Amino acid sequence: MLKKIHLDKLSIQMLIFISVLIFASVALTAVLSIRSMYDVVGSIKQSEVQSSLSLLSHEISDMADSSKKNSVLIASDGQLVSAVLYGDATAVTQRAAAFSGALQNACVTVTDRYGTVLVRLQGADVSGDSLAEQADIKAALAGETYSGVRSDETLGLSVVSAAPVTDNSGAVIGAVSVAFPLTDTTFLDQLKTVSNNDYTIFSGDVRINTTIMQNGKRVIGTKLSAAVADVVITNKRSYIGKTAILGENYVTAYQPIFAADGSTVLGVLFSGAKVTDIEQSYASNLRSIILGALALVVVFDVIAFFLVDRKIKRPLCTVVQAAQAIETGSIDPAVTVSLASVRSQNEIGSLARSMEKAVGSIERIARDTASLEAVVETNNLCIRVDATAHQGIYKKIMEIVSKLVLQLHGTVSNISVIAEQVSSGAQHLSDGSQALSRGATEQSGAIDELFESVTNVADKAYRNAENGARATEYMNEAAESVSESNSFMKQLLQAMGAINTSSEKISSIIKIIDDISFQTNILALNAAVEAARAGAAGKGFSVVADEVRMLASRSADAAKQTDELISNTINTIRQGTKLANATADTLNTVDEKATLAQEMNADITAASNEQASAILEIKQRLNAISSVVQNNTATAEESASISQELYAQSASLYNEIKKYKI
Repeated sequence: MLKKIHLDKLSIQMLIFISVLIFASVALTAVLSIRSMYDVVGSIKQSEVQSSLSLLSHEISDMADSSKKNSVLIASDGQLVSAVLYGDATAVTQRAAAFSGALQNACVTVTDRYGTVLVRLQGADVSGDSLAEQADIKAALAGETYSGVRSDETLGLSVVSAAPVTDNSGAVIGAVSVAFPLTDTTFLDQLKTVSNNDYTIFSGDVRINTTIMQNGKRVIGTKLSAAVADVVITNKRSYIGKTAILGENYVTAYQPIFAADGSTVLGVLFSGAKVTDIEQSYASNLRSIILGALALVVVFDVIAFFLVDRKIKRPLCTVVQAAQAIETGSIDPAVTVSLASVRSQNEIGSLARSMEKAVGSIERIARDTASLEAVVETNNLCIRVDATAHQGIYKKIMEIVSKLVLQLHGTVSNISVIAEQVSSGAQHLSDGSQALSRGATEQSGAIDELFESVTNVADKAYRNAENGARATEYMNEAAESVSESNSFMKQLLQAMGAINTSSEKISSIIKIIDDISFQTNILALNAAVEAARAGAAGKGFSVVADEVRMLASRSADAAKQTDELISNTINTIRQGTKLANATADTLNTVDEKATLAQEMNADITAASNEQASAILEIKQRLNAISSVVQNNTATAEESASISQELYAQSASLYNEIKKYKI
């Protein structure tokens, strides 16, 4: 009974694969197209913001040109020159105001020849302040026309120009400065109207003017991002890229604002185009395309399901059932009928035709196999199979089987003859193996006895070698002790010699003390004589002389006793030195004898070790011989056993061969 075939998994896998392929193709094409469009839009936006930034930069340049022309125009006005020459601040204010009315949002400053402010219009009143060190005023007072960007506490970041005021002789008598503060929002709003992009001016990294609004107010006072500031302010380079501002994505361009010296960055110009709406449109279009692709895949799956079921699934089920029948050997006429019902002209139809022919070939093999079954059941090797009824590899298999039966017939015939001869030879071999086994057993016993004797001798030799090694160690320790005693004796002799020398020196010193006592005694006698001559006047001196004489006498007695003691000590030391020298000579002799005994004992130990090694080698060789003899014995016994078994098996083989018909 064939099991039911289900190809739903294959159908589903095919549909899933094709659906994924279609969806991936449509989605990838859409994504790449929209992405390419988005990149193009991004490039266009980058070009726009660069152009907008250039527009802002040109506007600031125009401001600089305007301020320069107006500063020169005001500085050359005759009435203003006269007012500055005489220091008339009121007249200067009137003439400056006449020009300032035509300059919207411009800050006009006039100073005298020392840089002291005479008047400032449109800005904090700094009249009387000195601006001599301000870059624009300093240049104008030096007779030069100045133009550039300046940052100060009163005007902040501004475009400023300054021109010198000269008298009729050409001498500089003052300066006129015209500044346009960059905090003016009017010109940025006009630029945004023209380009539809946002603008921002930074003083340092702080926004001071911008068109970006939040909650109806300009975003002023916030700081430039650290990453952009590092590029534009620190590294003094322009920056173009995508930046998030107040939660909105912008394509932005930044440019540093340099001071008049061209090395210092005073601020940053910004232009940006909002791309949040474009990105949202991109995401919306992408979602629409993906949903459309999914709908297309669903429609395709419905159509493909019916086509796959009719053109692929059903024919494949028939072919798979035939393959299972071949696999399990359950081939019946129904399999052939079902394969014949497949009429497809595609590869599946070709597969069904091939499977039908394969079933026929297997059926022929089954019939010939039934014929060969008789060879096994009846032991009749005369049965033959016709291999020409098969094709290809099946024909080859049947030819091989026929050849094997034929060869088996000849082999059994030869084995029948040989089996009888082997049976006879096995009997003779069994008898010889039994005799060999008995001799090997006797030889093994003799080797075991010899091995036991050599083992006893080896044990005694090892013990002798070990005792000799211990004796050598003891002798070495004794030699070391004698050598150490000899060294101590030499040190003792040196110490006694030093004591003898010191005693002799002490004896000399005592003799000196004895001489001093003698001289002191004489001096005391002389003093006593002189005291006697002096009479009553020398009586006290006589008492002192007596005391000195008595002290000298006691010193002489003590020195004499000490000399006797030292003499006795020196004699004793000399006797001890002689005994120590004799002891040292004896120790030297013992040391030499111990060294000789040590060398002889080492030779004995070495000889014992060599003897033990030689006996060990003999033991190992005897052990090897014993192993060989034991192996031979085991082999002989095994051979005898095998011979007996061979004889029995040959007889059994001969009886089995007689069963076949040849």
